[in-house]
Amino acid sequence: MAPNPEGAVVPWVDVLGVYDVNGQIIAVLFSHAAHPVIVHWSSEEIGADFPGYAVEHLRNFLDLKPESVLLFAQGCAANINGYPLRGGFSACDVAGFALAFATHQALKTAEKIPVAPLKERSELVNLPLRDPPSVEECKQLIEQFPDDERYQALLEVAKSGEKRTLPFPMSAFAVGEALCFLSVSHELFAEYQLFVNETSPFLHTFVFGYTNGSEVYIATKKDYELGLRGGYEAGPHNHALSGPYRLALLPSVEAQIRSEITDLLEKLK
Repeated sequence: MAPNPEGAVVPWVDVLGVYDVNGQIIAVLFSHAAHPVIVHWSSEEIGADFPGYAVEHLRNFLDLKPESVLLFAQGCAANINGYPLRGGFSACDVAGFALAFATHQALKTAEKIPVAPLKERSELVNLPLRDPPSVEECKQLIEQFPDDERYQALLEVAKSGEKRTLPFPMSAFAVGEALCFLSVSHELFAEYQLFVNETSPFLHTFVFGYTNGSEVYIATKKDYELGLRGGYEAGPHNHALSGPYRLALLPSVEAQIRSEITDLLEKLK
């Protein structure tokens, strides 16, 4: 959870503005990749964290009608926290202001998207999960933690001997060749959004994580290969304790996901 200056980061905000015939803003969609955890654990209050502050600041920046809509969408933020983690409300306000300012600046220089047909494509991919611990290892865990039902569920998986997979739905739609929205399920590491940004055949591509269900972290091959040092996001036992379908994924899923995303966007184009 400590700051990692050498880690991956998605250093931008994606912004889409919608205007009426008089040039007034009807709606703004802005997307960034970072966990909203600046207030997290520093208070028992529940709120929208830095995206909520960003919306309020953005309303002050823009000349909006009361009915205008501001929408925030989360990017691939599995390994990115808002900064500073648990910094409290004043720090959250600062981060929200920075995000709103960047969004406002983007709207000033935004390019008009030409009228074009709307295209859509969806795919359901199955990602291979690691094998569970052996039956004997599961029994030892149950003896050690007799009140934890998750180990009992894990034992049933081990007894079945079945190869488990994780459903990974992906959807994308595009306005011509200028604008594309790609939505992926679960919590993907930031490297996947960076990959899409580099390889998408569309001029502008938004990437939304956490859509159509979010059960597990999806790390990269190098992070899975860290073994136990991969932490709860990428370690071999990171999801084995959360139910029978939440074992950790195999390192090979990164290449599979990259290939499937590339194929999906090429077919959509």
